[in-house]
Amino acid sequence: ITLAKPNSEAVVEALALVLDKGPAPPEEAFRFHEEVREMYSWHDVAERTERVYQRVAATPETDLRSRLLCFLSIGPVSGKLFMLIAALDACFRFLLEWLQPASSIEVAAELPRCDLQLQARSKEKGRTREATEEEEEEEEKKKKEKTKERSQGKEEEEEEENKDGEDGTEGREPRGHQPANSLTSSHDQESHLLEQK
Repeated sequence: ITLAKPNSEAVVEALALVLDKGPAPPEEAFRFHEEVREMYSWHDVAERTERVYQRVAATPETDLRSRLLCFLSIGPVSGKLFMLIAALDACFRFLLEWLQPASSIEVAAELPRCDLQLQARSKEKGRTREATEEEEEEEEKKKKEKTKERSQGKEEEEEEENKDGEDGTEGREPRGHQPANSLTSSHDQESHLLEQK
């Protein structure tokens, strides 16, 4: 990681230095990506933003007079200027309230909080509860099918062995099986015949 001072020249020098080094190996790039992913997450940002909103909502509401008087403590000139701007802002708000009262605005419905948290967690995992259950059911079905196929294959082999035993072929080797001393390739058989001649 190359750091630079917070000015344009230092940033340009740092970028030039990094570009001269060339691309990082894939392992290092992946490791860096993982570090950044652990440090920053949208869920973390959302939680911090929510905390800020909760803190603001929890602050007690002060009346207009005390808010305007707070501006005087900023400075002799700037305090009076900011107090004037805040007073104009308050007048504008009263005008808007008179034109369209807050009681005429439809209030947004409050959503249940726990459902949103569950949805966020399931999205974070990349799947919903239903999808997970469906995947588990499919895996169980596949396992049952494999078990069924194995048991059917064993039953068929047993039936073939029983048929061979009933036909009087008990002494014979099963089909497809050759004794260890027999010749296995046609080339070996031909060479054996030539040697006999």
